[in-house]
Amino acid sequence: MAKADPRHALAILAGAGLAVGLGWCLRHLFLDNDTVRTLCDADANAWFCRLRAQLSLILRHPAGGWVLLVLALLTLWRPTRLRMAAALVLCSAGLVLYQADLASGAAALLLLHLALLGPSRERKGHAG
Repeated sequence: MAKADPRHALAILAGAGLAVGLGWCLRHLFLDNDTVRTLCDADANAWFCRLRAQLSLILRHPAGGWVLLVLALLTLWRPTRLRMAAALVLCSAGLVLYQADLASGAAALLLLHLALLGPSRERKGHAG
């Protein structure tokens, strides 16, 4: 991977923050909201109730977390900026959207990648 510049790191952090914010809003203002739940108990055929039910099923399925883990392992194996950015942003969203266990494992793998990447760059060109 090429040397990261501060603008790239800031863009990744902004994307991760945006993913956490949007995930939090989706979860707490729509999926787990008591008012929406009460409205859906009254009329389960409303479009937003069907959307809420389908989103809940999709987001709670463990396949999303496994995709995060595979993406983190691919980033460890063949690191690219795009793959690293996508993995960090998706892990951030997964931490909020019902995939905290697998997303935290994927985030730990990404931190391992960053830890392994740092010292090797500092040691290049220096005698033992």
